[in-house]
Amino acid sequence: MRSAVPIGPLCVAAFLLGIWLVLAPFAFGYGIADARLTLHSNDVLVGAAVVVVSVIGMMALDEVPWTGPLLCLAGVWVAMAPFVLDHRGGTDATAAVVNDWAVGGGIAVLGAAVAFLAHRLR
Repeated sequence: MRSAVPIGPLCVAAFLLGIWLVLAPFAFGYGIADARLTLHSNDVLVGAAVVVVSVIGMMALDEVPWTGPLLCLAGVWVAMAPFVLDHRGGTDATAAVVNDWAVGGGIAVLGAAVAFLAHRLR
């Protein structure tokens, strides 16, 4: 049973941020995917996961309460990734870092809001 709580738009926003996260490495040109886990490959992989989880949240949030916490964790990871992963040495990583902080923070906030609102539904 769906409620009037605005969880759907939050999942749509997370979906759009996930799409951007997949496209950002190509748009900003930071790094090339290779065998190592770099900001480029991390953004593509986590962005794809955010897209999948947010679609699941849009379709069946009442049956899958883990979408909000998982989005929140993904967002926190994206924001922390520039400190943990390779910046691809020779390239200017400023765009990648700022993008990851902004998008990661946005996904984390949206995930926390989805988790909070889903908890209030129960």
